[in-house]
Amino acid sequence: MIPLSERQAEILRFVIEYQRRNGTAPTQWEISEACGAPPYYSLNALERKGYIRRQYKQPRSIVVLHDPGHPTVCPACERPFTESIA
Repeated sequence: MIPLSERQAEILRFVIEYQRRNGTAPTQWEISEACGAPPYYSLNALERKGYIRRQYKQPRSIVVLHDPGHPTVCPACERPFTESIA
């Protein structure tokens, strides 16, 4: 995976923790309040780097695709990844 900046890592950690606590993704306003800056560019970078996926013009649509804290667990379903069959 492409390395994250400190701000991007902070936002990704917040999104992952928010989803675990609330069962839904945070809004950009909630991310801004928690992290202290508008998250627009950081969310775009996270999406471009493959850490998240979003549906534009849909509220609370952030889906975490890769959790650097748990690289062997699927963040969407919290099940371990299985080894690929060759």
